[in-house]
Amino acid sequence: MPACSEGSKTWGTWHSLSALDCIDAPSARVGHNAHSWQPDKAASQLRVVILGGADLAGTFDDVSLFDPVTKMWTKLTTPAEIPAPGLSRYEHTSALFNNEEILVFGGATREGPLSDMFSVRLTVDNTTEPQSNLWQLTYSPTEVDRATFKHDARTQHTSACLTELDQLLVFAGAGLGSRPVLDTQVHMYDIRKNCWSTVNLTGTNRPSERFGHLALYQPPTTKSSDTPQGLPRGRFYVHGGMAESSFFDDFFQLEFTKIDACGVHASWSQIEPSMDRNSMSSDLISTCAARPNRCIVTECGKRDSLCVPRARAAHGGACVPQPTTHERFEVMIFVFGGVSEVGALNDMFCFHTGTRQWTEIELCCPVPKARLDFAYCLFTQIVDLTTDNASNKLNSKTEKQVLSYTSHLRRQYFFIHGGMDTEGNMFDDAWAILLSENCEPYQS
Repeated sequence: MPACSEGSKTWGTWHSLSALDCIDAPSARVGHNAHSWQPDKAASQLRVVILGGADLAGTFDDVSLFDPVTKMWTKLTTPAEIPAPGLSRYEHTSALFNNEEILVFGGATREGPLSDMFSVRLTVDNTTEPQSNLWQLTYSPTEVDRATFKHDARTQHTSACLTELDQLLVFAGAGLGSRPVLDTQVHMYDIRKNCWSTVNLTGTNRPSERFGHLALYQPPTTKSSDTPQGLPRGRFYVHGGMAESSFFDDFFQLEFTKIDACGVHASWSQIEPSMDRNSMSSDLISTCAARPNRCIVTECGKRDSLCVPRARAAHGGACVPQPTTHERFEVMIFVFGGVSEVGALNDMFCFHTGTRQWTEIELCCPVPKARLDFAYCLFTQIVDLTTDNASNKLNSKTEKQVLSYTSHLRRQYFFIHGGMDTEGNMFDDAWAILLSENCEPYQS
């Protein structure tokens, strides 16, 4: 992965991050989770955390750290104190909170779906030797006795949907076989209060029972002093999924409205895409023209047709907030891969909430093999343009003008690892693609 953009060829290009002969690299698997973790602001500390998953032989209980810059893996020792099945599960939910603790919920083993919850702590000890890091994974059974989830055990329910208030969101999921659990409620686990609750829902257009859906939460981009305590200000998105043999292409948004003695209230609405060609990412283009903010949609989006992603399940995705000069909540929601009626997929789409329009991303070769049930996350790389190495790679006049008013670029990459195709082939490769690049102005 280039440390700095080397022209337009970076956009729409997947970067292979697979390292040869790395003995700590995770084996081929499906149903595992990935999280971006950066213990401090140093760029050298950026890691992607991979945990759990399964192959045909069974489930994995390992945790590995990946350095996107060096392409090296570090396998952590799993604490023996974690009650069974512990990390040995797949298609579970996990979330990183307080930048050090991983909360794990549900998923499945060979025996069936799970409903348990526990957490493990990630730490780094850089006091052992200068320029040396000792990564550790710890578990304390006496630290927190997690509240019991009193609803159906489930798998393939959500990705890492954690609000800005440390509330884990869980929606739908699978029971046994290809049947979803008969539950369309949104469940919320408050990490600070250690309690489960059910969100009070309104809205007639709600997502039906499903599993393998993409579920994403986008926190607010600005702070507010008048929001009631305990009420999330972000938005929860659900796309696609399946039930038995039916695949879905529908798209929903949940907005939290109020909190009272009955708990948190929220309203579902179905997102209907616009088919107006004249509105094609106009807000996005004008924003990028005002400042050299760039994104894969404006650089590689197909302009000749308006399309909606094929119905799919077991896909990945990410939310990227859109920098704007006004107060509207605008987000780019990316969708990649999964499985449909025609088999495994490796296409990419972006939905812009400002224009309410889907754009297919035109990808350059090489492209990851079509896959489903892979691990994915978004990670951020800060590029210091004041270094000689970075400035030399700014090879166009326009890009060099960036240095006149900024010293850093903030790049957001979409990362994937593993997964499988519909022929039963499992993968152990890692890839990343640049989604957005924003300037960080000089501090006055």
